[in-house]
Amino acid sequence: VVIDTTDGKVVWTIPGGGMQDPQAMSADGKTLITRHTDIGVSSSLFRPNVTAKSQIQIWDVGAGKPRGQLHFGDDSIFAKVPMLTLSPDGKRAFAVSPATSAKGIASIGVYDTNSGALARTIALPAGTQLHWNNALSFSPDHRSVAVRTTDGQMGGDKVVLLDIETGRRTWECELSTIDTTILLAGALTA
Repeated sequence: VVIDTTDGKVVWTIPGGGMQDPQAMSADGKTLITRHTDIGVSSSLFRPNVTAKSQIQIWDVGAGKPRGQLHFGDDSIFAKVPMLTLSPDGKRAFAVSPATSAKGIASIGVYDTNSGALARTIALPAGTQLHWNNALSFSPDHRSVAVRTTDGQMGGDKVVLLDIETGRRTWECELSTIDTTILLAGALTA
């Protein structure tokens, strides 16, 4: 269900059977991505078999119609994407994969929402892991995306800014629980 936040009225209800889990909406409200899951249950000789087929749907909210799907290959590290987000203009979908490829590289897949095809992959430096509760956040000028990474060690978390077009790292800041504790302790005693 898409709701107008100014008056609380339902603007549109996503059609179709199965479960439709909203994943991301563009800032202009025109594009929506959902994870559509059909669950099937069958039984043979007292043994139930449960299957789930999941697709990432791209919706044109204004028209109330599907525009297509994001195409993840079965062997793609993005096939079981835990986090999706849209560029503010809705033209690109970013799939964050904390799973690593065979080469041990964490990646962000950039998909064209018109075709649903993988346009490119932004590979993070070898050994970098995306944080388990990762989310992407766009800069106000829509040229950079912030992503949280970790090296798996205590205090090894960073926020990294990546150029959306090139994938080049433009800035990073280490997050330190010790520094945060000292800062807060100083603020409380001041």
